[in-house]
Amino acid sequence: RRCTSEGYVPDNCQSEVISKLETLSKSLSGSQAPRGLYLYGGVGTGKTMMLDLFHESLTSKGISCDRQHFHGFLKAVDTSYHKMRMAKRGQANLLAHCAEEYFQKHRVLAFDEAHVLNIGDALLIKAFLEAYFKAGGVVVATSNVAPDDLYASGVNRETFMPFIDTLRRSCEFYQMTGREDYRLRTSQKSQLRGTYYWGDSKPSGDVTPSDFPSLMETMECHDLPKAEAMEIDVGFGRRLTCPHIWTTPPAAEPAAKKIARFSFDELCRRATGPSEWLGLAENLDAILVTEVPRFEAHDEDAARRFITFIDVVYDHKRFLGITARTSPEDIFQEFISKYGGDEMPSPEEDVAKPEVDGRIRMPSHGMASGRHGMVFQRPKSLKYTHSGGYVTDASAPAAPDGGEEWVEWSATGLKDASVFDLSPTGTSTQIRDKLLPFIRCQSRLKQLVAR
Repeated sequence: RRCTSEGYVPDNCQSEVISKLETLSKSLSGSQAPRGLYLYGGVGTGKTMMLDLFHESLTSKGISCDRQHFHGFLKAVDTSYHKMRMAKRGQANLLAHCAEEYFQKHRVLAFDEAHVLNIGDALLIKAFLEAYFKAGGVVVATSNVAPDDLYASGVNRETFMPFIDTLRRSCEFYQMTGREDYRLRTSQKSQLRGTYYWGDSKPSGDVTPSDFPSLMETMECHDLPKAEAMEIDVGFGRRLTCPHIWTTPPAAEPAAKKIARFSFDELCRRATGPSEWLGLAENLDAILVTEVPRFEAHDEDAARRFITFIDVVYDHKRFLGITARTSPEDIFQEFISKYGGDEMPSPEEDVAKPEVDGRIRMPSHGMASGRHGMVFQRPKSLKYTHSGGYVTDASAPAAPDGGEEWVEWSATGLKDASVFDLSPTGTSTQIRDKLLPFIRCQSRLKQLVAR
């Protein structure tokens, strides 16, 4: 009824999901924990909207449901784990204790945009959710990634694989199909607000909030005081300095709005990460980002930092103002070409997926005996950019001998090699895993231009 009253277009797939979520909601009244739901599909198919409707429905019924973006969920677990380590030094299985404590507060966990790309997140999620399911917790999650393909391009994936079976037992898997990206419908005002300037449309000189008319209209103000520097609490005892913050008058009132401006380098090339960006999104009403570059192939770390920042701001529905050197269609083009071109590969295109035998790979050289470390399959094709940075070429054919060599990171002999460069891209599934964040972020940036 709400969807109809707010003008949403009927969608058979979304209707079926709503039916499944209603059934799940009714099942929560029983003594046994029902299976949760893992929704996956392309960008803009309505997964986040379904999750939000489910969360609102449970909350209205008095059922405790914690709704988080995936990055927020990881930060919440990290924070809980950090506090427990300080309180119970030396005790084993602390993540399991965190999960049990979490279950006492929230019987249902709903998180958006699950996408596992590094070994730290993979192991944390595995340990926490296994214990949460065991305690009786119910999970509803959304993702662009099919559950069997989670962490497909990650190193040492064999350590994560058993969790996928746990997830299958605890959640129903449902694919949301649809070729239209509903986010590009400018009439949907509940989505991310913002403006993306590039090329000749960029404002000249120092960017201020007045360069974004839709922002000034949203904030219902026309005269802003001079920007001031301010520190914001970003968790774990850290504070982030924001060099330029405008506060709408009256500044002392709780309803006062805060607008911050950062250059891209200040936001994504310093020692910052999801914790900092979550802190900004929780404490600010609008964020302006200037001088966003067209990313080069060797600059994947900064590009993925930017994508995570966009994910966080999108989830918190903050106003986002961007000035960039190029269009949303072109900003990630180097990576799209690097990982196989403009067409998103289908998992069905995989000729043969690598077998997982559960063995931990041991390096042929590097890492002294008895040490723990990160090992990689040596890339088959190496390439240096004009600036001296190192990248792999995912589209290059494999070595003719078909041999494998597993080496420790420092033994690769590769200058500036990153985890993303050294993680596997041997199958279409692995390539999709790396491409999806770029495609999702591109869709969101196009939405800003569409407005």
